[in-house]
Amino acid sequence: MIAFFAAMAVATASSCPPVDGAAALFTEKTKYVWVGEVHGTAEEPALFGDLVCQAAATRPVVVALERDVAEQPLWNAYLASDGGAAARAAFLQAPSWNWEVQDGRSSQAMLGLADRLRLAKRQGAIKDVKLILAGGASAAVYEQSMAQAVLAARDADPRTLVMAFSGNLHAKRGENVRQGETYALAAKAMPVGETLLVVIRGGSGTAWNCRQECGENPRGGWSDQARRVDFTNPPEGFDAVAYTGRSSTASPPAARPAKRTVLPGG
Repeated sequence: MIAFFAAMAVATASSCPPVDGAAALFTEKTKYVWVGEVHGTAEEPALFGDLVCQAAATRPVVVALERDVAEQPLWNAYLASDGGAAARAAFLQAPSWNWEVQDGRSSQAMLGLADRLRLAKRQGAIKDVKLILAGGASAAVYEQSMAQAVLAARDADPRTLVMAFSGNLHAKRGENVRQGETYALAAKAMPVGETLLVVIRGGSGTAWNCRQECGENPRGGWSDQARRVDFTNPPEGFDAVAYTGRSSTASPPAARPAKRTVLPGG
Protein backbone atom coordinates (compact mmCIF):
# COMPACT_ATOMS: atom_id res chain seq x y z
CA MET A 1 0.00 0.00 0.00
CA ILE A 2 2.77 2.47 0.90
CA ALA A 3 4.62 1.71 -2.32
CA PHE A 4 1.41 2.25 -4.31
CA PHE A 5 0.79 5.72 -2.85
CA ALA A 6 4.44 6.70 -3.25
CA ALA A 7 4.40 5.72 -6.92
CA MET A 8 1.11 7.51 -7.49
CA ALA A 9 2.38 10.67 -5.80
CA VAL A 10 5.52 10.78 -7.94
CA ALA A 11 3.50 10.29 -11.11
CA THR A 12 0.90 12.92 -10.31
CA ALA A 13 3.36 15.49 -8.99
CA SER A 14 5.57 15.26 -12.06
CA SER A 15 2.68 15.75 -14.47
CA CYS A 16 -0.28 18.06 -14.70
CA PRO A 17 -3.08 16.42 -16.68
CA PRO A 18 -5.02 19.25 -18.35
CA VAL A 19 -8.73 19.72 -17.70
CA ASP A 20 -10.52 21.31 -20.64
CA GLY A 21 -12.19 24.60 -19.72
CA ALA A 22 -10.49 24.89 -16.33
CA ALA A 23 -8.47 27.98 -17.24
CA ALA A 24 -11.64 30.06 -16.91
CA LEU A 25 -11.61 29.31 -13.17
CA PHE A 26 -8.26 30.99 -12.59
CA THR A 27 -8.73 34.50 -13.99
CA GLU A 28 -7.25 37.42 -12.08
CA LYS A 29 -10.57 38.58 -10.60
CA THR A 30 -11.23 35.20 -8.96
CA LYS A 31 -9.85 34.94 -5.42
CA TYR A 32 -11.55 31.69 -4.35
CA VAL A 33 -12.51 28.52 -6.20
CA TRP A 34 -14.58 26.18 -4.02
CA VAL A 35 -14.94 22.65 -5.38
CA GLY A 36 -17.56 20.25 -4.00
CA GLU A 37 -17.39 16.47 -4.27
CA VAL A 38 -19.32 13.32 -3.39
CA HIS A 39 -17.13 11.82 -0.67
CA GLY A 40 -15.44 8.49 -1.09
CA THR A 41 -14.50 8.10 -4.76
CA ALA A 42 -11.06 7.65 -6.26
CA GLU A 43 -11.76 10.00 -9.15
CA GLU A 44 -13.01 13.19 -7.50
CA PRO A 45 -10.00 13.98 -5.26
CA ALA A 46 -7.80 13.16 -8.26
CA LEU A 47 -9.68 15.67 -10.41
CA PHE A 48 -9.36 18.31 -7.69
CA GLY A 49 -5.62 17.64 -7.60
CA ASP A 50 -5.47 18.17 -11.37
CA LEU A 51 -7.32 21.49 -10.99
CA VAL A 52 -4.89 22.61 -8.28
CA CYS A 53 -1.98 21.64 -10.49
CA GLN A 54 -3.38 23.62 -13.41
CA ALA A 55 -4.13 26.65 -11.21
CA ALA A 56 -0.64 26.63 -9.71
CA ALA A 57 0.85 27.00 -13.17
CA THR A 58 -0.85 30.41 -13.45
CA ARG A 59 -0.66 31.98 -9.97
CA PRO A 60 0.16 31.33 -6.28
CA VAL A 61 -2.23 28.80 -4.72
CA VAL A 62 -3.30 27.94 -1.17
CA VAL A 63 -5.36 24.75 -0.79
CA ALA A 64 -8.16 24.59 1.80
CA LEU A 65 -9.47 21.16 2.82
CA GLU A 66 -12.50 19.91 4.74
CA ARG A 67 -10.40 18.48 7.55
CA ASP A 68 -10.40 19.21 11.29
CA VAL A 69 -8.43 22.39 12.08
CA ALA A 70 -7.09 20.70 15.24
CA GLU A 71 -5.11 18.39 12.94
CA GLN A 72 -3.26 21.26 11.24
CA PRO A 73 0.03 20.53 13.10
CA LEU A 74 -0.02 16.91 11.88
CA TRP A 75 -0.67 18.09 8.34
CA ASN A 76 2.11 20.66 8.60
CA ALA A 77 4.51 17.97 9.76
CA TYR A 78 3.54 15.63 6.94
CA LEU A 79 3.72 18.36 4.31
CA ALA A 80 7.26 19.15 5.47
CA SER A 81 8.30 15.49 5.57
CA ASP A 82 9.85 13.14 3.03
CA GLY A 83 6.60 11.15 2.90
CA GLY A 84 8.37 8.01 4.07
CA ALA A 85 6.94 5.19 6.15
CA ALA A 86 7.57 6.88 9.52
CA ALA A 87 6.07 10.20 8.40
CA ARG A 88 3.02 8.47 6.93
CA ALA A 89 2.46 6.38 10.06
CA ALA A 90 2.56 9.51 12.24
CA PHE A 91 0.21 11.32 9.87
CA LEU A 92 -2.32 8.48 9.95
CA GLN A 93 -2.56 8.78 13.75
CA ALA A 94 -4.71 11.90 13.27
CA PRO A 95 -8.19 11.28 14.71
CA SER A 96 -10.09 11.81 11.47
CA TRP A 97 -8.26 8.98 9.73
CA ASN A 98 -9.44 6.71 12.56
CA TRP A 99 -13.06 7.68 13.17
CA GLU A 100 -15.25 4.65 13.82
CA VAL A 101 -17.73 5.98 11.26
CA GLN A 102 -15.89 6.51 7.96
CA ASP A 103 -17.90 8.71 5.59
CA GLY A 104 -15.41 8.89 2.72
CA ARG A 105 -13.47 11.98 3.78
CA SER A 106 -10.57 9.86 5.05
CA SER A 107 -10.26 7.62 2.03
CA GLN A 108 -7.23 6.20 0.30
CA ALA A 109 -7.86 8.78 -2.43
CA MET A 110 -7.69 11.60 0.12
CA LEU A 111 -4.41 10.21 1.42
CA GLY A 112 -3.18 10.17 -2.16
CA LEU A 113 -4.25 13.82 -2.53
CA ALA A 114 -2.40 14.69 0.69
CA ASP A 115 0.76 13.12 -0.70
CA ARG A 116 0.32 14.93 -3.99
CA LEU A 117 -0.04 18.25 -2.14
CA ARG A 118 3.01 17.40 -0.02
CA LEU A 119 5.13 17.02 -3.12
CA ALA A 120 3.64 20.13 -4.72
CA LYS A 121 4.45 22.21 -1.65
CA ARG A 122 7.94 20.75 -1.42
CA GLN A 123 8.54 21.67 -5.06
CA GLY A 124 7.13 25.20 -4.55
CA ALA A 125 4.13 24.57 -6.80
CA ILE A 126 1.65 25.54 -4.04
CA LYS A 127 2.10 27.87 -1.09
CA ASP A 128 0.30 26.00 1.68
CA VAL A 129 -2.53 23.70 2.79
CA LYS A 130 -5.05 24.95 5.35
CA LEU A 131 -7.72 22.93 7.16
CA ILE A 132 -11.19 24.46 7.43
CA LEU A 133 -13.39 22.16 9.52
CA ALA A 134 -13.84 23.91 12.88
CA GLY A 135 -17.21 22.51 13.98
CA GLY A 136 -19.88 24.47 15.80
CA ALA A 137 -22.74 24.31 18.26
CA SER A 138 -25.29 24.21 15.43
CA ALA A 139 -25.41 23.48 11.72
CA ALA A 140 -25.48 27.22 11.00
CA VAL A 141 -22.36 27.89 13.09
CA TYR A 142 -20.67 24.86 11.52
CA GLU A 143 -21.17 26.31 8.04
CA GLN A 144 -20.22 29.84 9.09
CA SER A 145 -16.97 28.66 10.65
CA MET A 146 -16.06 26.77 7.49
CA ALA A 147 -16.61 29.86 5.33
CA GLN A 148 -14.55 31.99 7.71
CA ALA A 149 -11.70 29.48 7.53
CA VAL A 150 -11.71 29.55 3.72
CA LEU A 151 -11.67 33.35 3.73
CA ALA A 152 -8.83 33.35 6.27
CA ALA A 153 -6.76 30.96 4.15
CA ARG A 154 -5.95 33.71 1.67
CA ASP A 155 -2.78 35.66 2.47
CA ALA A 156 -1.81 39.26 1.76
CA ASP A 157 -0.54 38.54 -1.75
CA PRO A 158 -3.21 39.92 -4.13
CA ARG A 159 -2.43 37.19 -6.66
CA THR A 160 -3.11 34.29 -4.28
CA LEU A 161 -5.92 31.94 -5.24
CA VAL A 162 -7.57 29.73 -2.59
CA MET A 163 -8.66 26.35 -3.91
CA ALA A 164 -11.13 24.85 -1.40
CA PHE A 165 -12.31 21.22 -1.44
CA SER A 166 -15.25 19.87 0.55
CA GLY A 167 -18.46 17.92 0.29
CA ASN A 168 -20.67 19.43 -2.37
CA LEU A 169 -23.35 20.65 0.04
CA HIS A 170 -20.93 23.06 1.77
CA ALA A 171 -19.75 24.33 -1.62
CA LYS A 172 -23.24 25.39 -2.72
CA ARG A 173 -24.46 29.00 -2.63
CA GLY A 174 -27.77 28.53 -0.84
CA GLU A 175 -29.54 27.26 2.25
CA ASN A 176 -30.33 23.89 3.74
CA VAL A 177 -32.93 22.50 6.14
CA ARG A 178 -31.85 20.04 8.81
CA GLN A 179 -34.00 18.83 11.68
CA GLY A 180 -36.34 21.77 11.15
CA GLU A 181 -33.55 24.38 11.12
CA THR A 182 -32.98 26.47 7.98
CA TYR A 183 -29.42 27.72 7.72
CA ALA A 184 -27.05 29.23 5.17
CA LEU A 185 -24.51 26.90 3.62
CA ALA A 186 -20.86 27.85 3.89
CA ALA A 187 -20.33 29.00 0.31
CA LYS A 188 -23.19 31.49 0.58
CA ALA A 189 -20.88 33.66 2.72
CA MET A 190 -18.20 33.86 0.02
CA PRO A 191 -17.78 37.17 -1.83
CA VAL A 192 -19.79 37.27 -5.06
CA GLY A 193 -17.66 38.26 -8.03
CA GLU A 194 -14.51 36.90 -6.41
CA THR A 195 -15.65 33.30 -5.86
CA LEU A 196 -16.44 30.48 -8.26
CA LEU A 197 -18.34 27.46 -6.96
CA VAL A 198 -17.79 24.17 -8.77
CA VAL A 199 -19.52 20.84 -8.28
CA ILE A 200 -17.80 17.65 -9.44
CA ARG A 201 -19.90 15.12 -11.30
CA GLY A 202 -18.53 11.64 -11.74
CA GLY A 203 -19.74 8.72 -13.74
CA SER A 204 -21.99 5.96 -12.45
CA GLY A 205 -20.36 3.38 -10.22
CA THR A 206 -19.68 3.25 -6.49
CA ALA A 207 -18.58 5.57 -3.68
CA TRP A 208 -17.55 4.95 -0.07
CA ASN A 209 -20.01 7.14 1.83
CA CYS A 210 -22.82 7.09 4.36
CA ARG A 211 -26.44 6.39 3.55
CA GLN A 212 -28.26 3.94 5.78
CA GLU A 213 -24.82 2.40 6.12
CA CYS A 214 -21.29 3.77 5.73
CA GLY A 215 -19.42 1.72 3.17
CA GLU A 216 -19.33 1.05 -0.55
CA ASN A 217 -22.61 2.30 -1.99
CA PRO A 218 -23.97 2.65 -5.55
CA ARG A 219 -23.43 6.05 -7.10
CA GLY A 220 -25.41 7.31 -10.09
CA GLY A 221 -23.69 9.71 -12.40
CA TRP A 222 -22.84 11.19 -15.75
CA SER A 223 -20.78 8.51 -17.45
CA ASP A 224 -21.43 9.98 -20.90
CA GLN A 225 -19.78 13.33 -20.13
CA ALA A 226 -16.22 14.11 -21.17
CA ARG A 227 -13.70 15.28 -18.58
CA ARG A 228 -13.93 19.07 -18.51
CA VAL A 229 -15.11 22.16 -16.65
CA ASP A 230 -18.45 23.38 -18.03
CA PHE A 231 -20.05 26.76 -17.26
CA THR A 232 -23.03 26.39 -19.59
CA ASN A 233 -25.70 24.82 -17.38
CA PRO A 234 -24.57 24.42 -13.75
CA PRO A 235 -27.03 23.23 -11.09
CA GLU A 236 -28.59 25.85 -8.84
CA GLY A 237 -26.09 27.30 -6.38
CA PHE A 238 -23.02 26.57 -8.50
CA ASP A 239 -21.14 28.43 -11.21
CA ALA A 240 -19.68 25.44 -13.05
CA VAL A 241 -19.53 21.66 -13.24
CA ALA A 242 -16.30 19.67 -13.36
CA TYR A 243 -16.86 16.26 -14.93
CA THR A 244 -14.43 13.45 -14.13
CA GLY A 245 -15.18 11.77 -17.45
CA ARG A 246 -14.86 8.37 -15.77
CA SER A 247 -16.95 5.83 -13.89
CA SER A 248 -16.90 6.29 -10.12
CA THR A 249 -14.88 3.87 -8.00
CA ALA A 250 -15.29 3.61 -4.23
CA SER A 251 -12.17 4.56 -2.29
CA PRO A 252 -12.11 2.78 1.10
CA PRO A 253 -10.68 4.19 4.34
CA ALA A 254 -6.94 4.81 4.32
CA ALA A 255 -6.26 3.79 7.92
CA ARG A 256 -9.17 1.75 9.28
CA PRO A 257 -10.37 -1.65 8.02
CA ALA A 258 -12.77 -1.28 5.11
CA LYS A 259 -15.93 -2.47 6.86
CA ARG A 260 -19.53 -1.31 6.61
CA THR A 261 -21.01 0.60 9.54
CA VAL A 262 -24.76 0.70 10.16
CA LEU A 263 -25.91 4.17 11.16
CA PRO A 264 -28.43 4.68 13.99
CA GLY A 265 -31.88 4.18 12.49
CA GLY A 266 -30.34 2.67 9.35
